[in-house]
Amino acid sequence: MKKYLLGFLASPIALGCDSKPFKRGADCNELLDEMFELGINVFDTARGYGKSEEVLGKWIRERNNRDKIFVYTKGCLPYPFSRMKPRCLKHDIEASLKALGTHIDCYLFHRDDKRCDLKEMLRIVNEYVVAGKIKHYGVSNWTKERIEAANKICEENGWEPISMVSNNMTAVKWVRDPWGGGDGCVSISRNEKEIAFYKETQIPMMSYSPVARGFLTGRVKSGDSSTWKAVDKWSRKAYLNAANLGTLKNIEIIAERKNMTVASVSLSYLVSKGANVFPVIGTTNKNRMKANLEALDNPLSEEEIRFIEQ
Repeated sequence: MKKYLLGFLASPIALGCDSKPFKRGADCNELLDEMFELGINVFDTARGYGKSEEVLGKWIRERNNRDKIFVYTKGCLPYPFSRMKPRCLKHDIEASLKALGTHIDCYLFHRDDKRCDLKEMLRIVNEYVVAGKIKHYGVSNWTKERIEAANKICEENGWEPISMVSNNMTAVKWVRDPWGGGDGCVSISRNEKEIAFYKETQIPMMSYSPVARGFLTGRVKSGDSSTWKAVDKWSRKAYLNAANLGTLKNIEIIAERKNMTVASVSLSYLVSKGANVFPVIGTTNKNRMKANLEALDNPLSEEEIRFIEQ
């Protein structure tokens, strides 16, 4: 199952290149070959992901497959200080272009900062679009109100608007923002006001941590507290509370009824909500990715969605 992503016939899942092999600069050609053979042709990377861009760029050059893949990257990550500044944006874009060795299909601001000169940031990124170095641009961890404000500026100036968003979206809600930075991370999970915006506009939503950093993979059992440490501290910080354990229990029931895994039901839930969602999954296991793709061929009914959300 493929669908169009900004005019590109794309896989319904993006491979997240934030895993350890990519970050440390290992040779990931074999892994990338395996994912590409499965049909994965959308790749998520960022300046803040160690050597990820360089690793992906090496594969692209050696396989000569640039016209067959969609690459989006991110910049202006606010560490150790706010970097939503014109000089940081130019630096990060140029560094990403050099590391990848090719144009960028979509460039995202990694975090928001409401103190930034938004008009100037939008002007600069649009210059790169006009120059052909970037085809489209978007944002990561932005609210719909902030996106609408940015697009209003673009309309007033005849610029291309925001074309893609990467926020967190899962079947469970954050207890708290696990990472912060800038104006913080943004999750639209179970936020029907935000989700309605993406249903209406059909802006591509690249959902990072779509199975809640392992909380919704089956490793955590709703009724077994001994399993709750099976996920990392970020997952426990973001998701571990009574309400989310109740949601997990409902997913476990649906999974048993449909002879599916918890992870498969969780992914199916996302693409059954009506928004234009592309889960971003950072697995390095070919069989797991295959199972993830198969899950998207089993949409949930409205009744099953209501049951999970009750």
